[in-house]
Amino acid sequence: MEKYALWIPSWYPTSVSPYDGDFIQRHAKAVSEYEKIVVVFVKKDEEGIVTKNKWEAKKTADNLTEIIFYYHPYTTGIKIIDKFISFYCYYSSFLKTINKVIKELGSPSLIHTHVIKKTAWLSLKLKKKFNVPLVISEHWSGFLPEMNDAYKNNNFIYKRYWNKAFNAADKITVVSAVLGKGIQKHFNIQNFEVLPNVVDTSIFFPEEKIKNISINFLHISGGGIEKNIDQMLAAFAIVKNKGYQFILHLIVPDKNNIEATVSRLNLEDNILFHDEVPQKKISKYNAAVRCFSFVFSLRNIWLCGYRS
Repeated sequence: MEKYALWIPSWYPTSVSPYDGDFIQRHAKAVSEYEKIVVVFVKKDEEGIVTKNKWEAKKTADNLTEIIFYYHPYTTGIKIIDKFISFYCYYSSFLKTINKVIKELGSPSLIHTHVIKKTAWLSLKLKKKFNVPLVISEHWSGFLPEMNDAYKNNNFIYKRYWNKAFNAADKITVVSAVLGKGIQKHFNIQNFEVLPNVVDTSIFFPEEKIKNISINFLHISGGGIEKNIDQMLAAFAIVKNKGYQFILHLIVPDKNNIEATVSRLNLEDNILFHDEVPQKKISKYNAAVRCFSFVFSLRNIWLCGYRS
C-alpha cells in the first residue's frame, strides 16, 4: 500500500469554525505537494450546525485527504457528566475514524500532530502501535511564560501526557523560537526547530510601489488574551493624542469585548471592524495598508512592517 503521513491536529478548519487552525490546513496542503497526507480531525458540534448526531465529511484533492468527524454530544444538564460524555465521544470518534483509515490504506509511515493540547495521548498510542516516527508541531501560546496561567490551569493528566509526548517525539517544530523556549521551561526537551506558518505567495507578496495610500494599519487575530489587544489600542491612543491621523483595521471574530476599550480610549473614528474572511480577501486588505500591527508578547507592543 502507498505510504502516507497521518495528521491528527487539535485545531483545523470545519463548517462549524471555518478559520480555526487554517494555518495547519495550509501546512498540510504545502506538504502534500511532496507526500500523501491524511488529516483526521474531530469537531464537537455543540449547536448542531452540521449534525444533531454524528457526521463524517471526507474530501480528497490530489495528495491530501481531509476527514472531519462531527459529533453533537448528548447532554444531561449535569456539567461533570456532560464533560465526560463529550470527552468519550471525542476520543472514541478519533479512534474509530483512524481505524477506518488504516483498514483502507494500511498503517501510516509517520504520525504528525499539530498542537498536542488535545492529541498527546492519542499521538503516543499511535506511535507505540505502529512503531513510526512522531512529529509535533506546536502553535499554542499557552506555553509562553507570559501565559503561564493558561498552562497551570490545565489538569495534571493533560500535563503528564504533554510531557510524555514531547519527550517521545522524534521531531518538534514550533512557530517561533520564543514559543520553543517557553516549551523548554515546562518540559525537558533539548531541541526544536522553528517552522514558520505557510504563506501563499501567489496572493501575498510585497508591492514594488505603493502610491496614494493613507496611513492605514491592519491587525488580524483570534482576539485572545495573548494578542493583548487592549494594550495595542492604548498604544494607538497615544499616537492619536500626539496628533497623528490613521485608521486601524481589525479583523477579529468577536468585537464585543473590544468595543468598550475603543470607546474608553476615544478611538471610534480610528477603528474599523471587519468580519473574518478567507485568505484571498485578507490579501486585499493587505494591499491597502501601509503597516501591520503585531503583538510580540504581553510585554512588548508596537508596530512593524512599515512600508515607505
